[in-house]
Amino acid sequence: MPGFFILFGVYEFCRQRIAPAGVAKEDIGPVPTLICGGIAGTALWTLIYPIDVIKSRIQVQSMVGAMPGFGATFIKVLKTEGLPAFTSGLIPCVLRAFPANAAMFITFEWTKNHLRAIGPR
Repeated sequence: MPGFFILFGVYEFCRQRIAPAGVAKEDIGPVPTLICGGIAGTALWTLIYPIDVIKSRIQVQSMVGAMPGFGATFIKVLKTEGLPAFTSGLIPCVLRAFPANAAMFITFEWTKNHLRAIGPR
């Protein structure tokens, strides 16, 4: 859930900042919407990636019967692999996040606009 706060918070913040004076954020157009969506996805994954690394380690360990907690897994990774382990794989994740979230938000805005157009008046 906190991830969605980051995702939508950054998206809305970016839309407000990118809109020219006198233009509503809803009217910024498709290219700025794509850019804002991509920035939001990149921000999300950059901020939550270390937590996702720990979550993935816990999932893998639980497949062999071990069920360590978040804190224990964090400390084990930190002691055995160091801080770089928490960002290993971040670059490909961010490279995927930008276009994926750009496409998701442009689709979200398109759908929202079309549903409003056919909705009750």
